[in-house]
Amino acid sequence: AAGDAEVFYGPEARERQALGYPPFGRLANINVAGKDVGAVHETASALGEALTRLAAVGFEVLGPSPCVLARVKELHRWHVLLKAPAGAGLSGIVRAAMADVGRCEGVSVAPDVDPLDLM
Repeated sequence: AAGDAEVFYGPEARERQALGYPPFGRLANINVAGKDVGAVHETASALGEALTRLAAVGFEVLGPSPCVLARVKELHRWHVLLKAPAGAGLSGIVRAAMADVGRCEGVSVAPDVDPLDLM
C-alpha cells in the first residue's frame, strides 16, 4: 500500500533464493488430466518416477500431487513439478520422461516450462 517494493519483495526474494524457486531457479509443471482418476494418478506417478530417474544432480522432483483445483468439470487433475538450478535445461528431461511413460488413452499431459502460475 505504501509503494515500498523492498517491504514486499525483500522477504519473498530471500525465501525464493533459499528454496531455489524462480527467479533463482527454474520450474517445469507437468499437468495430467482425465476423467478416470486412477489413470490420471497412474500417469502422474509414472512421470514422477521417470523424471526422478532422468534428473541431473541438483534437480528435484516434487509430487505427483493433486492440483489446487483437483477437479474441473469432469476432469481430475494432478501435477508433477521439476525444480532445477537457474540456467538448467528442462525441456529435454521433460520430453524424455514423457516419451518414457508414453500415452495413456483418455489422459492428457501438458508440460509448462517456467510456468507463470501453478493453478
